Amino acid sequence: MSIICLLPVSSFAKTIMILGDSLSAGYGINPQQGWVFLLQQRLNQQFPKQHNVVNASVSGETTSGALARFPKLLQSHKPDIVVIELGGNDGLRGQPPQMIQKNLAQLIQQSQKSQATNPMQHGCNHNFNNQLIVDACFIPLLGTLLNNV
Repeated sequence: MSIICLLPVSSFAKTIMILGDSLSAGYGINPQQGWVFLLQQRLNQQFPKQHNVVNASVSGETTSGALARFPKLLQSHKPDIVVIELGGNDGLRGQPPQMIQKNLAQLIQQSQKSQATNPMQHGCNHNFNNQLIVDACFIPLLGTLLNNV
C-alpha cells in the first residue's frame, strides 16, 4: 500500500513526474502493463502531444530514498505535476509512522516550492493518520489507490 500525492499546476500540464516504488516502476510485469505507461497512453489519446510522463520510480524505494533523490529530479525534469506513490516499503521495513509522515510532508513541500503547486493527497491505509500530512501541507485528502484491488 502506498501514498499518492498529485500536485497539479494546471489542467494542461506538460510534464508529469511519477515518484514511486515498485507499483509505479512496474516491477515484475511487462512495462506496457504498468499504470505509468498506461497513463501516458491515455493522455496521448485524449490530449495528443500535450503531456510527457516521466517515471522516476524505483522498486524498493522508501520515502527517505526518494527525499534524497528528489531535488535533483525536480531540477532535471522541472515537472508541472508530481505524483508521489510512496510509503509502503517504509511500512514493510518498520519505519516509524512519524518519520514517514515527515518525509512525505517534505516531498510535498519541495514540490510546492518548485513549479508543482496545489497538491491533492491520495492516501491509503497505513498505521498513521494521513490527515496529519494533509493538514500540515494544506491539501485535500482523497480515497485510496488500492481500494478495489
